[in-house]
Amino acid sequence: MNKRKPLFILISDHSADQIHFAMMAASAAAAIERPVTLFFAKGAVHTIVKDGWKKLNDRHGRTGPSMDHRLAARGVADMPVMMDACMAMSVRFLVCENSLKEEGLTSDDLIERPVVMVSSMATILDEGENCDWLKF
Repeated sequence: MNKRKPLFILISDHSADQIHFAMMAASAAAAIERPVTLFFAKGAVHTIVKDGWKKLNDRHGRTGPSMDHRLAARGVADMPVMMDACMAMSVRFLVCENSLKEEGLTSDDLIERPVVMVSSMATILDEGENCDWLKF
């Protein structure tokens, strides 16, 4: 049984580099056997909708895929690698129901892999009561 303190990561920033860094934090925490939950809210929901990563930009104006190409060329894990790592280590992916609505999206727009569960702020605040939190 895992006795490590769970980590909730709230991602609301729509910047591709901030989202990438949040994914790095999630995979690192999961690698040391901490249970991790990612909660995507506001503009960050585009990370987990079909073709959404292509529409997000980093702080230099590069698209998510362009940033990934640059990172991979430098030997840094890109977003597809981070997603695969998080899935392999059972990181839980949640998305804010209200943020989907704000962005004109529905659960049908979500990527199929990893499985993303629609949730609410109230739910994560309740579940995360005795957890550590990071916010990006």
